[in-house]
Formats: sequence, structure tokens, C-alpha cells
Amino acid sequence: LKDKGSVSRGWIGVQIQPVTSDIADSLGMKKAEGALVAEPQANGPAAKAGIESGDVITSVNGEAVKDARELARTIGGLSPGATVKLNVLHKGQDKVVNLTLGQLPNTVEAKADTDKDSGKGASRGTDVPKLGMTVAPADSVAGAGKEGVVVTEVDPK
Repeated sequence: LKDKGSVSRGWIGVQIQPVTSDIADSLGMKKAEGALVAEPQANGPAAKAGIESGDVITSVNGEAVKDARELARTIGGLSPGATVKLNVLHKGQDKVVNLTLGQLPNTVEAKADTDKDSGKGASRGTDVPKLGMTVAPADSVAGAGKEGVVVTEVDPK
């Protein structure tokens, strides 16, 4: 952050969810561990590597993945451009997938305040395209309180 003005995080481009005991049973897994791929994002690193909806990512570089949150933290802690080896349960079969991490899209990156950013006040809000809304910190919107965020605009579509 100090050197480049932004934080770059690794990204594989999947929406994930926890593996519940019911899901684990239905997939023939012994334990409810790993991260279930709900949807790979089109043209993301995971989709290009052949990861599909319903796959379960069980390890990253040989380290077991306990849950979806741990997968996100592990991948986010790696640098874009790094190559990772994912163990995946794909249609009941174990498979190894090697892929090169992309960079987490900058809509959710942490960025340092710089002079060139002034004039883009927080009260304008931050676009959250996947959710179809724009949010702003509550303390920057009159009457909204001091904590949380305020939805300032909703995309009707």
C-alpha cells in the first residue's frame, strides 16, 4: 500500500459458499470441508482452468481448505500472477488444477488516499456493480448516523 498506493490481491474469479454437512453427504465427501464453487465468473482464471459450478476446492498448494472463508483469505493473500495448485472435487473425482491468479478487480481493492483522488468525496458513494447499488459511509450522509453504510442508489435492472 505504501509503495504502490493500492493493495493487489490474488483472485481466481469464483463465487463460493460453505460446504454444509448435507452438501458433503450428497457429494460423497467424508467431511464438510472445502469451498463449494457456486459460480465461476466468465473469463476468470478458474473458469479458464476448467473449474465449474458444483466443484469443491479442497486445498491450495497442498494446504487443506477448511471452509469458504479460508479459501478467500488464502487466495487474497497471494500475489496476482502467482501460479497455484488447487485440489478440486469435480463430479465425484479428485482433480488437480494449476492456474495463474488474476488481480482482484479494483472495485474492492483498498487504496491509499492520494492528492489525485481529492474531489471524489465519499459522499458520492462507491459503485457495487454485482449487487446493483451504490453505497456510501453512513457518516458522510446527513441524518444516516455514524456507523455502517447507506444505499445511495439502486440500479433498477
